[in-house]
Amino acid sequence: PPSSAAAATPDPSAAPAAASGLPPAVEEAIGRVQGLTADAGDAAIQAAFSPTFLAAVPPDKVKSLFTQLHGVIGACKDHKPVTVKDDTKAIVRLQCEHGGLNATIVVNPAPPHLIDGLLLKPAE
Repeated sequence: PPSSAAAATPDPSAAPAAASGLPPAVEEAIGRVQGLTADAGDAAIQAAFSPTFLAAVPPDKVKSLFTQLHGVIGACKDHKPVTVKDDTKAIVRLQCEHGGLNATIVVNPAPPHLIDGLLLKPAE
């Protein structure tokens, strides 16, 4: 009966963090990082990282890093939390076509939640 199917559907008002276990701002930012592993375009880099981050790590360096990463591990399609420190800081394991990465990410608390800090290391 249709009523039992409706009961099995997750509550749409449930917080998005419940699905992945990540705070929404971090989830959003990790999605952008995953996108960059597939295609590190200039616009995508500007849309992902804060001006502060890009002042420390210029966009062309970010681009070459992600391009290099893509050559080694391919595109990253999936992720799961390793450690959630708070609403804007976490360590996330990215699962990629040819291996995994641990991403330590710091996200600006204000929308659009640009990345203030990102450290990528091969997953153990």
